[in-house]
Amino acid sequence: MGCCSTKGAKMGMVPRASTSASTGLSPEERDRVIVLRLVRATLERNLHHAAKLDPYALVFWESASGCRKQISRTAVHVDGHLTPHWDHVCRGQRFKDSDTVEVQVWDSDLWWHGMYGKATVQVAELSELSACGGEVGRRGSMTSGFLHTLPLECNDEPAGSLVVHVLFMRSRDTDDEGPDVRMTLDPCMFESPVKRLGVSGGTAPFFGLHLRSPKPGQSPKHFVGKDLSHSCKEHAFYEETLATLRDENSGLVPLLSYTLEFAGVVSMEVEEHFPEPTSCVKDLLVMRNMRDGLCKLRLTDVKVGQITAQAGWHGKSRFHALKQAVLDGHTNSQSEGFRLEGFDGVPPVLSSMDPLLDIRLGGSKRNKLVRKAMRIMLQRFTACEMFVHFCDTHQEPADPGTDALGACLAPVEVGELALHEIVARLIGLAVACRRAPVPQKWLRSPAPPG
Repeated sequence: MGCCSTKGAKMGMVPRASTSASTGLSPEERDRVIVLRLVRATLERNLHHAAKLDPYALVFWESASGCRKQISRTAVHVDGHLTPHWDHVCRGQRFKDSDTVEVQVWDSDLWWHGMYGKATVQVAELSELSACGGEVGRRGSMTSGFLHTLPLECNDEPAGSLVVHVLFMRSRDTDDEGPDVRMTLDPCMFESPVKRLGVSGGTAPFFGLHLRSPKPGQSPKHFVGKDLSHSCKEHAFYEETLATLRDENSGLVPLLSYTLEFAGVVSMEVEEHFPEPTSCVKDLLVMRNMRDGLCKLRLTDVKVGQITAQAGWHGKSRFHALKQAVLDGHTNSQSEGFRLEGFDGVPPVLSSMDPLLDIRLGGSKRNKLVRKAMRIMLQRFTACEMFVHFCDTHQEPADPGTDALGACLAPVEVGELALHEIVARLIGLAVACRRAPVPQKWLRSPAPPG
């Protein structure tokens, strides 16, 4: 483990905000962004008495001109009752001090669906509260900004309170960052030509790179190449990551330390064998090779997030997002918030499983169906099932025998050490995410324990 891939990711100073020129904002106002995080609420009474409340919240933004729009909606806290907890981050909004934010708390129930209460506040009031430290806010918390407690009202009567985390910051638009600047490497650093590597999943081709003169602590296979034509957005992320890591005062450094090592872009002659042997020049992302120094790697590809596609996010259509949502609903993403997409170095127990055992098919059709059915089976694995097979060492590697235990570790001991390191790094990653000064939106981001 020890890395976070960034497929479909966008890392920046703030969550993306609207850049429309029709907003009527001055250049100084367009440079300011407010980010709201709905933390929790405390409700005073049960509206229907027969069962527990299932609260969720809607966030509305009203400009001084009277334009009103919904900017966010939280998930439903099932059985949250009188103390719902959402921890939901809204999209960053450019603002004027006269703009108004309204948060409505609703109950999602099968028999009764209505609004419990609402809190309305002007941005200027939030700015004044932040300037004096907020009612319950303080600096030095796990994330920057301030916590504010807003009163909930229903028909001019008190209905409870709402805790909101408010962050004010400067915006940075990718449109204003100038032309694409690539960190290019000398092709003479690597042996040429390079050959394509086999992968267990994904669509982007990978190529083996061999360093001619490795630095101290590096092996010739320290890096691997990824086809840039399949990962342009990923390249932009890593270039911005390098720029952020150079800033010692950036609060994103602890989080970005979990990303793969990135060296730059190199143009290399590539040997292709499909559909026929050819040779061409391709631009490759030079990244850390996770298989470097390992005889046999056991690696899992875990897609994190209940939602893995959103309409309008990096060109995704609404139909594609709906199709992906249907797929997510039949996988472990819906129940536990993540799913297993790939598994390298599977143990013999898992490789012997045949999801189509009762279907009599032969030839190439059966092999294709088995691969697809195996992928569906992996996607439905719970966390317990994932780690049961991930930590399975009763067949591979082979037991060295009692006499050799004094000089080497048993397979079970190797599994214990690996699991300890994975847990330690996952805890560190969770803390780094929590300490990030700016909420990040990473759709379908894989975390590969290995």
